[in-house]
Amino acid sequence: MKDLAPCILQKNAMIGGALTGALISAATNNNRDKIVMDAITGGAVATAAEFLNYVT
Repeated sequence: MKDLAPCILQKNAMIGGALTGALISAATNNNRDKIVMDAITGGAVATAAEFLNYVT
């Protein structure tokens, strides 16, 4: 079970980052393509931060 913890944490970070990026982008009245890109970027940044936190 301990081996699955990093995967679960990274998945949660990705989902949370994507939702946060999409919500912030939608709140600033960006077009649809920009909202999707911000969601992808938010998920990537959150996942990378969680991965680096696990590695160090």
